[in-house]
Amino acid sequence: MMENLTELYCLMDDFCKDFEPKMHEILLNNEGVHNSVSGDFIF
Repeated sequence: MMENLTELYCLMDDFCKDFEPKMHEILLNNEGVHNSVSGDFIF
């Protein structure tokens, strides 16, 4: 059981290390852009 938890943790850690920089890039590229449907800022 503990091996499965360790494997899951490692998989999630690898995913976050790859995803987080991409998420920040997308957020920075969309900073200050208005949502044309609601008129609200996209965060």
